[in-house]
Amino acid sequence: MRRIGFGIVTGCLLCSLLSGCTDRHTDTRIDIRINEVLTAGGDTDWIELYNAGDASVNLDGCFLSDDEDAPGKWMFPEVVLEAGSYLLIYADKTDNTADRLSVPFALKASGETVVLSDPNGRLLDKVAVPESAPGVSYGRYGDSFAWYATPTPRASNENGMILGQQSVNTANGVRINEYMSRNRSVLYDRDGDYNDWVELYNFSNTAVDLSGYSLTDSKDEVTKWQFPDGTEIPAGGYLIVFCSDKTDIIGELHASFRLGGSDSFLGLYTDSGSFCSGVTYHATEQDQSVGYTEDGGYAVCQYPTPGYANRE
Repeated sequence: MRRIGFGIVTGCLLCSLLSGCTDRHTDTRIDIRINEVLTAGGDTDWIELYNAGDASVNLDGCFLSDDEDAPGKWMFPEVVLEAGSYLLIYADKTDNTADRLSVPFALKASGETVVLSDPNGRLLDKVAVPESAPGVSYGRYGDSFAWYATPTPRASNENGMILGQQSVNTANGVRINEYMSRNRSVLYDRDGDYNDWVELYNFSNTAVDLSGYSLTDSKDEVTKWQFPDGTEIPAGGYLIVFCSDKTDIIGELHASFRLGGSDSFLGLYTDSGSFCSGVTYHATEQDQSVGYTEDGGYAVCQYPTPGYANRE
């Protein structure tokens, strides 16, 4: 028998209490939900289940389908989902293995309905996923659903970045505060070059050690560039990282990537790989920046302010 346990959720998400999938659990209040779905990832489409109950659940005989009129498309083998754990089922039509489950149907990016049923055909949960963009997941957010620019397979959705919004894990105290993708005359580095740049801001009351933190323009490669050991940002302080792909520049930080028109994401992650801050990226006009605003979003700044408080 396989037992799958992928971590404990930290937030409280509301969902109806469900009946169990096997007789052994008929005396226990069970809460199994479809927690997140990725429908536009091609061969990597997946469905994530979460056990929000207080007991493990044997899913043997339960069903997953992409058709309400044919809920029995795929039947679970004997697999146990521990309380507070996640289970990922891929939608790539491959064979099941001891470590990987796959349904025999694909998920449509144009819109999809995912249905979870018990062995008797009773509906346990259903999620209608709207038309999706590549790489964006649709997951539970409080009492409803939201698009996530940073999908969170096998983890709490609280760690994801909601598409179109600024998102910050406030426990870490640092956010992406401003960036510029077409720097022509605003800020130059020690070589006299006008490179793209990203500004971080420490909004906490204590200094933050960024050793091992990472900055990335790809949600699929969160450790794309890591801060050197000893990098620190003081309380209320700003830190500039040039996006130049330069190396061995003493006294300055230079990330190993440049900002480009094909980018869609900027993210900051902790040394343990946890989400810290992120923004849905938009290329800027020459010598304009995009900065964090007081209402919690981002806006174009006609007057960039690297190293200082933002103004629109």
